[in-house]
Amino acid sequence: TEAYKAKLVLVARQRPRSLGQPYSLWTCQRLADYLAEQTGIRVTDETVRHYLIAAGIVLSRPQHKLTSPDPEYEVKKRRLKTPGTT
Repeated sequence: TEAYKAKLVLVARQRPRSLGQPYSLWTCQRLADYLAEQTGIRVTDETVRHYLIAAGIVLSRPQHKLTSPDPEYEVKKRRLKTPGTT
């Protein structure tokens, strides 16, 4: 229903922990499970994904970035990426 889709978008734009969930990121399956508990309507994770895409929301994997307390880390990192001449 349109009400379900609206609730899905509203929930997807919130952090799971703010809604009492024990995880930090939404997946389509987690959204489907959460909304099944809240609304009593069970849909597949694939259906959730299609609804989110239609609303302009794409869930993606988190991007991890390595950092270091070393003040010269960025310089050293660039040096490793630059092909050396020997």
